[in-house]
Amino acid sequence: FWSGLPAAATRQFCYGGLSFFAYPFIKDALPGDSVPTAVAAGALSGGGAAAVANPTDVVKLRLQADGRRALEGLPRRYSGVSSAFRAVVQEKAFWSGLGPNVARASFVNGAGLFVYDYSKALAREVAGDVDTVSGRLVSALAAGVATAMVGAPFDCVKTRLMSKDASEARFRGPFHCVAETVRHEGPRALYKGFWPMYGRQ
Repeated sequence: FWSGLPAAATRQFCYGGLSFFAYPFIKDALPGDSVPTAVAAGALSGGGAAAVANPTDVVKLRLQADGRRALEGLPRRYSGVSSAFRAVVQEKAFWSGLGPNVARASFVNGAGLFVYDYSKALAREVAGDVDTVSGRLVSALAAGVATAMVGAPFDCVKTRLMSKDASEARFRGPFHCVAETVRHEGPRALYKGFWPMYGRQ
């Protein structure tokens, strides 16, 4: 259940920290003070942070896949985070799934910020001043749906590209991964894990 937790914490520390740190600076550097500006700032900060944190994402997914192997009675490939890091370095796989990862972060951050701001503005028009805990909660829940809808296909592709080692590589790249997934499993396969993802958001 907790497979890959140290790597997941490292990934979130890098990705979340960089994204939140960079967002106000990027927003201030962009012209205007509107929703599109906030969306662009969120997309740029999220995409940049995802690129920097990509190696930690690869290690996290490798360890989580290793946990599934253990449940299936197969031997583990890695003894821990350092072992997985060494294997990824040897395979030169630190940047596996970089494109889908950066695209996902950009779209998710952009969509989430847009829907959050739009939900607050819409609620303010309908119900007056809703800058309360409940108003923010409803806006955040709406933003969570948007980010999960936008991010699920990227998460699916990213996970499939990152979680396999060189000997198990099945896909030539993100577009081939999407095509093969849809061809063999149908379009709904791109939204596997939607509700856990929404809960995480």
